[in-house]
Amino acid sequence: MSGNKDIAIIVGPFWPNTGVGEYIKNQINYFRSKGYTTAFIGLPIERDQHLRNNEWVSNYYESKYYDVDAKFLESFNKRIHRPKFRKLTPKSMRRFNSLTWRAYPPHTVPVGDEVVKFINSGQVKYVVCNMLYFLSYSRKLINISAARGEKPKSILATIDIQTHQIIDSEFQNPYTKKVDNYDDLIRTELELIGEDFDILVHVSVDDLEFFKNKIKKSKQYVLYPGMPDREVELKRHYGKYLFVGANNSHNVEAVRWLLAEVRPWLGSRPVDLSIVGAVAEPFKKFHPILYSAFANCFIGPVDDVSGYYANCDAALIPMRTGHGISVKTIEAASYSVPIISTRNGLRGVDEGEVARIGIECFDSPKNFAKKMISIQDEREQEMIKSRRLFNRYFSLEKFNSSMDKILSENKFP
Repeated sequence: MSGNKDIAIIVGPFWPNTGVGEYIKNQINYFRSKGYTTAFIGLPIERDQHLRNNEWVSNYYESKYYDVDAKFLESFNKRIHRPKFRKLTPKSMRRFNSLTWRAYPPHTVPVGDEVVKFINSGQVKYVVCNMLYFLSYSRKLINISAARGEKPKSILATIDIQTHQIIDSEFQNPYTKKVDNYDDLIRTELELIGEDFDILVHVSVDDLEFFKNKIKKSKQYVLYPGMPDREVELKRHYGKYLFVGANNSHNVEAVRWLLAEVRPWLGSRPVDLSIVGAVAEPFKKFHPILYSAFANCFIGPVDDVSGYYANCDAALIPMRTGHGISVKTIEAASYSVPIISTRNGLRGVDEGEVARIGIECFDSPKNFAKKMISIQDEREQEMIKSRRLFNRYFSLEKFNSSMDKILSENKFP
């Protein structure tokens, strides 16, 4: 017999302290604020994330990252291996690419008894799936609820076009040992998503434009990530700049452009630059000479970046490539730090809206460097623009009001 409590279930990877992790936290906190009993179900995305992996399991259950009513870790019992060639037909071989392989581990996960017990304890009103890889499992939850006469509302948060992530990371097809071509991956991505989810939400206007032309039945919206307001009292400096970047090829290229192409335009002017984050290691590997010349700038990963934001004149966002939304831009805006960015650094937000806020973009090394120099005299005005960007798009209040609007428009409970 079902209980009376209304349940919202959030499904996705357990990636604490990442952009995806924060986005999932936004969802959990939203539904809890509305009085829903909320569960997070963590699923594997790597083949070695199985229930015999004691480190992975213990890290999950010991973490207090999500403030949630119930949390479950669902996985398989041992490492997943690729299906044998002899089990695949020529047709399925053509369709079994690196994207389906990435979706294969969570696809194999059954719904456990404890999760079923939790579902039976109330009425499931929402199932929110984060990333297409976990759609198969999410559909299983919906089917279990449907068998009990319920019809939960279903939301897919795409969190980027996954084809871009596969190609950027050069993730290989396990059979061909090559990166699959774009058209095949996009076709697979659309097939995996299907058109049975009620709502699709995207983290950028670019993703919305792409998917709404491909998937017609689901309602679609932009739902920007929200961050806590971290506005700090900035200390006055002259020529102190910050770049925060994780370990990926986009950040490596951004730092290369900044050091090799922008820095010369600053001439002999002293520049105090802190490059914080795991970008240091891959940059050293791919650009050893440039790294040696600027080794004192590389701080590496830190536990808390707030001190670096409080002690900089501006956050540099010199992105040349990348997709979706730039988390580093949202983070800088949450501190109300002046932002000096290329257009790609502000990707995901409508270009006209960015201009109306008053934030300029600088795609030439010369103009980027000129802004770094002039920021000393424009600091207060640029802080106001950064705050305006944050309040309009990326605050927690904005996330919650956007969710209210999406659910209200669809007459969801």
